[in-house]
Amino acid sequence: MLLRESSSNKMTERLIAFHRECDEHLRRLDRLANQFHEHVDIFAWYDIERLVPIQVGSELKAAFERRESVYRSLIQQVRISTDENLGEHELEQASIFLQREFPVLIYLYYVLLPNAVDVYPGPQANFFWELERGSFYEELPTSTKIAQSGPGLIYAEVSTIKKRANT
Repeated sequence: MLLRESSSNKMTERLIAFHRECDEHLRRLDRLANQFHEHVDIFAWYDIERLVPIQVGSELKAAFERRESVYRSLIQQVRISTDENLGEHELEQASIFLQREFPVLIYLYYVLLPNAVDVYPGPQANFFWELERGSFYEELPTSTKIAQSGPGLIYAEVSTIKKRANT
């Protein structure tokens, strides 16, 4: 039991740190958006989340609960995202975040794009490539149809290069 509490505390600390990082990231985005000559809107996550059809989220949750390929993909993504050696229960708990995040990203990537840009701090999850290829069609038919109805996800890794001071 002590091990779980310790693991839970670490996860809480990481979530707090992640929240701080997100806030700083949003401040950087605001500064960048203000540099454009054209107007750039930055939407809050929850504004986009309200647009997502309920079926997309419920379909993903049901697929996860069946513990088949969608389950394995989400659990693998948690393993990739964390450097801790989590047990099955902790992996499942950590995947709750992805179960809430991925329906919004599906909508953003395959319905709102190209009129929206997702600035994401890291490599794209394999889940989305698998979704586009139809690997989850039996488990996620609605999401697969949404993903396959457009041109597909374009992913560009972008880093900020600091200018060197003139010497």
